[in-house]
Amino acid sequence: MNFSLKEKRSCIIRYPKDSSENLGLNSPVIPYEPEILKEGEDILIITLGRLSYYAYKAVEELSKFNIFPTLINLRFANPIPTYAINNCIDKYKFIIIAEEHYYLGGIFTKLSPLLIGKENLKIKHLSVTESFPPIGTRDELLKRYKLDKEGIKEVVLNLIGKKVTS
Repeated sequence: MNFSLKEKRSCIIRYPKDSSENLGLNSPVIPYEPEILKEGEDILIITLGRLSYYAYKAVEELSKFNIFPTLINLRFANPIPTYAINNCIDKYKFIIIAEEHYYLGGIFTKLSPLLIGKENLKIKHLSVTESFPPIGTRDELLKRYKLDKEGIKEVVLNLIGKKVTS
């Protein structure tokens, strides 16, 4: 919010805009630069905004399984800092892109050209599906699409071969 007040160009604030939890990081907002919330190995989780909180909590729980993903909050939906992602994707075997968005036209759509042709890379996209979403609270819908803490944790475990079902 503070960034948008100082920015000379137009800004759009995405809704729903929940209150942000302090993740213990006080990194300055650098315009259009992603924020690395956790440094890890083998697995890269890319999120945007409020979903970063749920992914952060999932990453904390995954440490109990000796799994330590890297977590990146893009901070900005447009422009996507493709150069920053492109510079780091070769370090990972698994990439999860989680977004509170329809499955077409979002972060995954913008990042997929970087991921095409990468050998030995498993990719999972978490988003809202093509069908009309059911009625429910935001928390219920996040759970349905595995965009909550438990869903993200389950997807990571399944992706790396530690089968879990909810």
